[in-house]
Amino acid sequence: VRYYNSSYNEALLFYEKSLLCDNNYTAALQGKGSTYMKMKEWSKAIDCFNEALRLDNNFSYALFDKAVTYINLKKYEDASNHFAEFIDKFPKDMMIVNAWVYKAYSENYLKKYDDALESCKNALDLAMENTNKMTDKDTVWILEFIFQEKGKSFENLEQYADAINCYKKITGDSNYGWALGRIIKCLGKLGKISEQKVYRDKLNEFDSKKAN
Repeated sequence: VRYYNSSYNEALLFYEKSLLCDNNYTAALQGKGSTYMKMKEWSKAIDCFNEALRLDNNFSYALFDKAVTYINLKKYEDASNHFAEFIDKFPKDMMIVNAWVYKAYSENYLKKYDDALESCKNALDLAMENTNKMTDKDTVWILEFIFQEKGKSFENLEQYADAINCYKKITGDSNYGWALGRIIKCLGKLGKISEQKVYRDKLNEFDSKKAN
């Protein structure tokens, strides 16, 4: 509760006090690491997650957040390896879909586009199986994230029609403008100038609504 509702320094103090009472309190180490993530103190976050995992090698949240921290450090090989470890160790964990799509995100940065497509496939298959366990908001977010990474993989493989089909599935306000931009670029690569103009108009309309 303190982590979400108070300042980061107060949260850290709370976790430090907890650890003074019990220095093997893995949940406090996890919370401390997550707070450092919010503060963008990446190295300190990893230290906390490492200590939590030293005490409990099956602490899935610590491993997942450690992998995400490596993404923020732009250490995509490390991130990909840690997500692969998470997937192998915790195939039934509630964060498994996220792990697959973050793995795809890392693989796209590493230019391992075929691997990223396979990770997206696994993420999508599991997301379809688990939609009844997720809120509508979470379902929309994760599906759009999957199609974002799948589209990027196809685009980098110069499979522009497939990329467009993925980008068209992204309709949420936060990424809609980005998706329209990618569609416009892919249509240009395919020489579909008239269709490209349609999407330029959609992007202009979207930008105009945002400005107002």
